[in-house]
Amino acid sequence: MTKNTIRSLFLVFSIFSCSLVMAEVEDIESIESNSHFYIGVTLGKASSEETFHNVFTLMGNEYSKKDDNTALGLYAGYNFADKWSLEGGVIFVSHLNKRPSPQPIEEVYLTVFTFTPIIYIDLNDDLSLFVKAGLGVLIYSEDYHKHNDIFSLGSGDSWAGGGLALGAGIEMSVSSDIEFRFGYDYIKAELEADEENHLQNLTTIDEEFSLISLSFHYKF
Repeated sequence: MTKNTIRSLFLVFSIFSCSLVMAEVEDIESIESNSHFYIGVTLGKASSEETFHNVFTLMGNEYSKKDDNTALGLYAGYNFADKWSLEGGVIFVSHLNKRPSPQPIEEVYLTVFTFTPIIYIDLNDDLSLFVKAGLGVLIYSEDYHKHNDIFSLGSGDSWAGGGLALGAGIEMSVSSDIEFRFGYDYIKAELEADEENHLQNLTTIDEEFSLISLSFHYKF
């Protein structure tokens, strides 16, 4: 586990602890009557930038690439008295640009996991602002295809790491059960290579990820 991941986990724990303290000062009956579980889907535009360190040049130069792709995701959480939530989610981004590589890259994709407390600021009965901060875990993956029927590389290589996940947006209730959300998310992390990666892919990647999204969820 990297130092950045440890710092991120400590920050998430601190935020979570503060959220629990805030919940304690709420009226218990109000919390029970207004709290609910929810699950939703996300569609958005994801922007990512990867900086590869010393992976495929004899001189050891860095190489960076940028992508703008469609992102799909799922999320679920528990809302406490319409004041704050604990939420987890996953975002999938496929068809990323391929980098120059001695490996026969077939497909490149990014998977993003988040766990964040969310604080709501009511504007009126149906509209509220929200801010969130927590842990984001990113997994950058490359799938390879066979050179021929005799010699084959492994199925692919991957890099993973954690960082601070930040977000903000606006949420609107359209019925007693359905809410829409427009939001922005940002994560920056250092991704470490999986120990089973090919030799030239054992160094780190600096990853910046942002997402502009439209989501809706159902309240139970």
